[in-house]
Amino acid sequence: MDSDALRNSVDRQPAWNKPGGIAFCGLLVAAALCRHFFTLPEDQFFANHDNDGYALRLIEFRDCLASGCLLPQWCSHFRGGLGSPFFNFYQSGYFYAASLVPSSLPVNWQLGIPLVIFAAYGFASIFCLLRRSCGVEPAFVAAVALLAAPYARTNLYLRGDLSEFSAMMCVPGCLAALNYWWNGAGIRGVLAIGLTAAPVVCLHPAIGLITCGMALLVVLAKTVLDRSPRTFVSGLSGLATAAALSSIYWLPLFGHLKLVSADQAWDGSSFGGYYHYSRHLNPLRSFLDMAPTETPIPIKLGLPALAGVALTVTLFLLRRKRVDELLRRHSVGLLTMFGLGLFLMTPSSLWLWDHLPLLNRIQFPWRILTLVSITLAGLTGTGLAYIGSTSVRRFASVIMLVTLALPLLTSQSPKLFPDKYPETASAIVERYFAPDIANEWLPRGAEPFDANEVESAPLVVEGGDDCSVSEFVLGQNVMTFSITANGPSVVRLPHYGFPLGWQAEARNGQGELQSSNVTLDADSDGLMLVRIDEPLDGTVTVRWHTTTLKLIGAALSAVALLVTVLVLWRAKSPPESAASTSTTE
Repeated sequence: MDSDALRNSVDRQPAWNKPGGIAFCGLLVAAALCRHFFTLPEDQFFANHDNDGYALRLIEFRDCLASGCLLPQWCSHFRGGLGSPFFNFYQSGYFYAASLVPSSLPVNWQLGIPLVIFAAYGFASIFCLLRRSCGVEPAFVAAVALLAAPYARTNLYLRGDLSEFSAMMCVPGCLAALNYWWNGAGIRGVLAIGLTAAPVVCLHPAIGLITCGMALLVVLAKTVLDRSPRTFVSGLSGLATAAALSSIYWLPLFGHLKLVSADQAWDGSSFGGYYHYSRHLNPLRSFLDMAPTETPIPIKLGLPALAGVALTVTLFLLRRKRVDELLRRHSVGLLTMFGLGLFLMTPSSLWLWDHLPLLNRIQFPWRILTLVSITLAGLTGTGLAYIGSTSVRRFASVIMLVTLALPLLTSQSPKLFPDKYPETASAIVERYFAPDIANEWLPRGAEPFDANEVESAPLVVEGGDDCSVSEFVLGQNVMTFSITANGPSVVRLPHYGFPLGWQAEARNGQGELQSSNVTLDADSDGLMLVRIDEPLDGTVTVRWHTTTLKLIGAALSAVALLVTVLVLWRAKSPPESAASTSTTE
């Protein structure tokens, strides 16, 4: 198809090609994909790799917000009440989104509604990315192909990684921003990269790393083509903007990493053996053929996607000189990303995994299926754009849509297991929920106790008969207990200690703040020690406060967002020709 014909096909937009129509179609397809969240019985949940982990995390996250902690870091009710600095390190973007859903709705609805929104955003993003260069029908097919991708369903129902699914649905928006920047959008393009990449980082750091790595390669490619250092500075500024906007998450994560066991997990002592990345590299044929493979998740790309790639490659080779230059570059970009993603999931790439420190932070190579699935969806639609006849192209689009939609609509219901959500966050204590499979977010040096080993009351370890404690109460980010001590004493609480965030104060029986010197420490098992240096008859309150790095990260993100909004408001709109041009490099 030549450029004039392609633009004419874009201009003759059907009713469903309006913004409202695209949003409606995206919501319908997204609802079809996520429908099982809204049909779950109250006493059951999906039997997946994470089981009901996300439900319990959401309940705890909401409780943190309700207690006044707007930047959750510590989870008091995890590990049987021993606590965990979980949300200081684990991505919280999805949980903020889910917390906007009314808490009166069932928990599975609270989980499902944001997933529908993220999926609809991914649908609209990839449609907008492809519409100008490929036409309406190919863009719509690509959008449906994204939500019909096997890896999308795997994340939802088999792995149960709702954060990764949400991040996956935000990656097409970042691709669209890169496309916008590539075509000379100026400062608006730079800020668009930051605004679309930052949420991916906050939703899932591994997918954020894949996305930012891909964006850096795009910046380098354009720098080489332009032969201009200014291009490199411009693209790097977009990534720097993303880093500034997402500092609320990554700054405390990396700043406090030495305070937990994660670095031991990453160097192989915990994530060795089965969990080592080298065990999850698969030969190319494993992704392309239909034969069963011994992998923890399905890694097949699916027949519709493979057919789309074959169509694109074939028509590209046959018609590349007769179509618009933008469409050719668009195809080359998608094929390059697709090929690189496949390569990084095969044993041939082991040298890179061994020698690129950030790459092995992805942990599981098959996570790159996120990028591969998105490029596959794009290629599925791009191949249709090479069909010169409008009627043939539309007929092929209908066939492709039916092929993609049928498995999406007729797929079997996920396996379920009996489950009953706790009515309150405090009831999570009775379940002994450990949110980290390799104990990676335990305070450094802490003992990973089993459920039957968890203490239930404070213990006087120094002070003997001259000290007694009672009325211990565990709340969200706060603990209180009564104490009568005739001299210096040390009390061990049934809760993990952490060198940052916790503060203690003492009050007498009348509630007056005492001058007693109360300090916090941890014993050899990692449990919290409260040291009282003077006689005290009253209560001790131990409370969690947001760490300094978290506050700095939040301030940096807020300032970056304010500056970004002001610059966007003052920036001139790019020329129409630049704004409407589309490639994917």
